[in-house]
Amino acid sequence: MQEHRIHSEVVRSVYDSIKELYLNYCEELEETKKRLETLSLEIKETKDYISYLNNHQNSDTFVFSPRGVISKNSVSVQEVSYDTGKVIDFSDTQKKKDELSSLESNKKSCEEKISKLNSTIAVLSANKDILKEILSLQSSFEEEQNCLKEKQALAIKEYEEKSKNFIKDIKNGPLDKLQFISHSLNIMESYIFHDPMRAKLELINVKENVSSVSDTLEQLVRVPEGDI
Repeated sequence: MQEHRIHSEVVRSVYDSIKELYLNYCEELEETKKRLETLSLEIKETKDYISYLNNHQNSDTFVFSPRGVISKNSVSVQEVSYDTGKVIDFSDTQKKKDELSSLESNKKSCEEKISKLNSTIAVLSANKDILKEILSLQSSFEEEQNCLKEKQALAIKEYEEKSKNFIKDIKNGPLDKLQFISHSLNIMESYIFHDPMRAKLELINVKENVSSVSDTLEQLVRVPEGDI
């Protein structure tokens, strides 16, 4: 039973460790998914921005801003206002493409990480479920063992109680009668030569007492059906 208890503690320790890893990886997975969403949004915005630059690089396009309408060709160094009036340099297209490449690379890394995390979490979840089932079975086994121990302890207690009662019944019943029979035999022995009639009477009493002792012993040692 000691080995079983140690084994249960080991399984519990492993289960707790795997559960902790599982929760940590799940948390990391959620953070990575949020990071992927952010990168996807940044990629879309960068692509839209690059598309805007490409579409307006070589055209005389008027750009609207809170400060007014500006013609791209009328501005030196090809600078105009975009949406909120921020000055845009149409020569930074390559820079944005490099940023896009970096963002897409990071996105790919996130997707690969998410795939690995999902695989790891699946394995941890399966192992966690197996260990949880083992712990459940061990718990049931321990409950059965404890129940069996209680039944055994109760059976031993009942046996000891019956033994005490049996000894008490023997002592207070047949044993007392046997002592009386022994006393009667001594009396009968003293009467057998000089008072045969008294000896015969004592013999009758002895027979009756022996029969009574025999009946009492038979009742005491009789085992009821179902107790065997």
